[in-house]
Amino acid sequence: MRINLTDWVERHPARAGTLAGWYQQACGLLAAVVAVPLVIRLLPPGEAGLWFAFQSVLAILQLTDFGFTLALSRQVAFSMATQGAPREGGTDFLDTRAGWGGVSDVYDLTCRIFRWVCVIGLVVLAILYHAILPLGKMLEHRDAETTVSWYVLGISALLLLQAKPHLAVLDGMARVYLTRVLSGTQLLLSGFGVIAVLIGHGRLVHMALAVLATAVLYYAAARWCVRRTASRWLVPAVGMPKSSVRKFLRVTAPLGVLSLSAFMVTSVQVPLVGFILGTVTVPAYYLAQRIGSVLNQACLQFLYPQLPLFTRQIGARHYSEAARRMRRALVLATVLIVAANVVFYVAGPWVVDRWVGPGRYLTGLPLVVLAVDFCLMNCSGSWGAFVLARGINPFVISTLLSGAMTLVLCVVLGRGLGLLGITLASLVAGLCTNYWFVILQGLRLLRSLNNSTPQAA
Repeated sequence: MRINLTDWVERHPARAGTLAGWYQQACGLLAAVVAVPLVIRLLPPGEAGLWFAFQSVLAILQLTDFGFTLALSRQVAFSMATQGAPREGGTDFLDTRAGWGGVSDVYDLTCRIFRWVCVIGLVVLAILYHAILPLGKMLEHRDAETTVSWYVLGISALLLLQAKPHLAVLDGMARVYLTRVLSGTQLLLSGFGVIAVLIGHGRLVHMALAVLATAVLYYAAARWCVRRTASRWLVPAVGMPKSSVRKFLRVTAPLGVLSLSAFMVTSVQVPLVGFILGTVTVPAYYLAQRIGSVLNQACLQFLYPQLPLFTRQIGARHYSEAARRMRRALVLATVLIVAANVVFYVAGPWVVDRWVGPGRYLTGLPLVVLAVDFCLMNCSGSWGAFVLARGINPFVISTLLSGAMTLVLCVVLGRGLGLLGITLASLVAGLCTNYWFVILQGLRLLRSLNNSTPQAA
């Protein structure tokens, strides 16, 4: 049975990736279903809001990735297909050693960069806690325990970040199922660690230590998986030519700006709710955003495993096959996303009332706006994922504008309209920028693939 399962996974990496993605989400959902009500009921309201706000703020540390792992995973997928790393004019793919030699060089470079990323992350941790967050209402009642909790959670986030280069190699090899299983297991262990602490009447700092323990295990497991899966192909790294290093940095810089801007669009709202309106108001918005994100991510699990296979087809110059894969994935993703957001709006309040208790969830117009925004954001983002997988990135300016507009509108509308203003900010910014521009670029890519021949694309 084990051999048959292994063979099936190797023959169907996209399907295995989808199933593993659902496993990842099921693990996170199972832990959250139990943990979130306990956090809200067993911790004082301000402390519960602080726990949710801290986790959202610390997502900023993921921005220090700055596009390195996306560039690495794309390069792995491309090099595996070409084995000779031929030039692809007008794209972000690197001219490296042939096949796995080039992969090994980029992998080694990325790991070395991430050691410096960790140092930068520690500096960001200190600046956020001591200079930025005290300007709002989030840290009105901070004490020594709050400070320790912040730094323990921050170090946990940095360990998760350090695992990214190793996971990027697995993603580029189309082993998306491995990265999803690892991530899901970490979410499950982390969530139930927090649950154990709460049942044992622990406080914020003990919850943070439970998260740190699982982050250590996650980092060790990511390194082990790469050694077990790719060690037979990886070769000793040699110094990459300066021209290739410069191109790698030029490629990652726009991706980093893209990630920063995307954070302003998708993740900045929860910290701003706590910053502008106080931590007591955080749980209701946090619950709605988490539920909406889980439902939409479940739909996108069909899409993600297709991306390295799409890039491989580009590398092999099988453009018509790549176009067919793109069309099929987008049709399925769009149908699922629309259905998921209808469910989010209709069933979400009923579920939360019975899960956490009445009066703890978004209602009325803010919930409508959030559902529409989720739908447009993820439908357009599906197109953008394929554009990036092609090795091009035309989204830096539009996403930067969207992020800046979202941030400004959150502050302006949030002060005047409360939670409704926070939800409106992302929708208005997206309609003005990315929601139409990303789809336009996706349509151009599809037309280009349909018109391409194996000799030119």
